[in-house]
Amino acid sequence: MSLSLLPTNAVLINQVAVTVYGVAPGATLQANFEAHAKDNGIDATLNLLLNSAGVGTDANFNAIVLTNLGLSGDAGAVAYMDSSVAASGRLATMKAAFDFLGSVAGQDNAYGTAGTAFNSKVTKSIEYSSVATNTSASTDAVSATALATGSTFTLEAGFDSISGSTGTDSVFGSIT
Repeated sequence: MSLSLLPTNAVLINQVAVTVYGVAPGATLQANFEAHAKDNGIDATLNLLLNSAGVGTDANFNAIVLTNLGLSGDAGAVAYMDSSVAASGRLATMKAAFDFLGSVAGQDNAYGTAGTAFNSKVTKSIEYSSVATNTSASTDAVSATALATGSTFTLEAGFDSISGSTGTDSVFGSIT
């Protein structure tokens, strides 16, 4: 069992951006989508994103989603998308898929691998889109290179100064 992101408006918007458009929306679009969700409800916002003219027919939509999830060759995933979108629509299908991917992330199978990659991309998308100067959508923010790059964070100022190398570094410290 793995811990996954809760379905807040920001998370759902980034999940759709990653799976349908293959991008992190950036701060400008993220703010616009969140404002729309506040005024009209998150389902209305997600429906607009899931049903835009650019994603085309259900068959095209399904192919885009499965490609972005790395599951385009998985017969079970293709059958699920085809039958679920036809029966329940895109919104219900994607919400169920998001829940499923969160629940299987970390498992040693194709769906676990896809779930882990999906969660990582959504996290990177949220990180990118929360920076005010990132004003445009970005495929680079959710690319394999971005996923392989660690996070940078600032610690409180103290007495020690440790510099890392260009390789993978581990720094250990203790609180006294």
